[in-house]
Amino acid sequence: MRKYTKLLFSLFGATFALGLLLLVGMPVPVAAQTISCDNTASIPIPDCETLLGLKDTLRGRRSLNWSTSRSIFNWDGVNWKWRQPLGYHVTELYLAWMGLTDSIPAQLGNLSNLERLKLNSNQLTGSIPAQLGNLSNLQRLYLNNNQLTGSIPAQLGNLSRLERLFLRYNRLTGSIPPQLGNLSNLRYLWLNNNQLTGSIPPQLGNLSKLQYLNINNNQLTGSIPTQLGNLSNLQWLYLNNNQLTGTIPTQLANLSNLQGLYLANNQLTGTIPTQLGSLSRLQYLYLNNNQLTGTIPTQLANLSNLRYLWLNNNQLCGDIPQALLNRRGLTLNPRSLPACPTATPTPTVTATPTQPPTATPTATHTATATPTPDPKKCANTAAIPNPESATLITDCETLLGLKDTLRGSASLNWSIQRSISQWEGVTVSSSVSGSHVTELDL
Repeated sequence: MRKYTKLLFSLFGATFALGLLLLVGMPVPVAAQTISCDNTASIPIPDCETLLGLKDTLRGRRSLNWSTSRSIFNWDGVNWKWRQPLGYHVTELYLAWMGLTDSIPAQLGNLSNLERLKLNSNQLTGSIPAQLGNLSNLQRLYLNNNQLTGSIPAQLGNLSRLERLFLRYNRLTGSIPPQLGNLSNLRYLWLNNNQLTGSIPPQLGNLSKLQYLNINNNQLTGSIPTQLGNLSNLQWLYLNNNQLTGTIPTQLANLSNLQGLYLANNQLTGTIPTQLGSLSRLQYLYLNNNQLTGTIPTQLANLSNLRYLWLNNNQLCGDIPQALLNRRGLTLNPRSLPACPTATPTPTVTATPTQPPTATPTATHTATATPTPDPKKCANTAAIPNPESATLITDCETLLGLKDTLRGSASLNWSIQRSISQWEGVTVSSSVSGSHVTELDL
């Protein structure tokens, strides 16, 4: 009896002690539980084992908590989704801003149900594994803001469900794979701030759902493909800060949803297409720092939503449309341009056959009452090789006498070694009485 009484008091004391611990909030020790890929309910073993195998590769400023002693549902950056009939699958890896170093493991290509892979804003090095092209369910791929090198794998063109591809701010080299034109669901393509070379693949014009195309700050060459005019849903086009040549395709006027067109800091030539005036939603137009010529089309005044128009550092001339100058809320650069050069008509005197040289000027010249410099100064020189018009000789010598007076930032090219018809700002016309200087445009 005494034995059972002692046991009863022992049990009562243990129960009382446990209740007291719970009352004061102290942790109650429990036996450690080990969760492995083999005994974790409803989790595909291949996904689990793949991640565990990558843990040591994806190291950074802090270790990932991936472990068989922790529920896989609580692993850092791992998200799952239930799919019939196989149960849960890993569908997202969100490991941005984790300070990850080393290279991207090729084994990530084994996560066949992955929909989103975010490794951006780390310190990853090495190349992009071609095996990522096996992720047939991938919708978003963020590898931007790392230190990745090498070329863009052509296998990424196999990702038929991909909607967003961010590879910007790396050190990628080589050309843009034309296979990216197979990404029929792509909406965002950001390849900017790399070291990409070669031309822009015309296959990018097949991306009918594309809304953002950013390939600026690379070393791309060649012309702008006309096929980019097929991107009917495109809202923002960044091609600036490359080495593109050729003219601005008129087909870009087909981009009816375009809000920003950035072509600055290239080597584009030709005139500004008047058709750009039909881009009714355009807010930002940057064509500065190229080699464009001609005048500013008046049609640009039709862009009622335009907020920034930068055309500076080209070879444009003429008047800026007054409607642009008066537009409120428009940042316009420049606000004035030099006058366009006028075509100088070829004087009749230069078209006549060369006559035998005359020893002295004609009598008409010697009879001129107006005091002039020595008549031999212009006669029988390159300025006036044929002394058939005494008046033109007089005009020639008068202008030579004024050359030093009419000085400015650049010296006039008036000289007896150059035909007067080629003198800057001088227009020569012919009449019954001979040739004359009829216009000075200085």
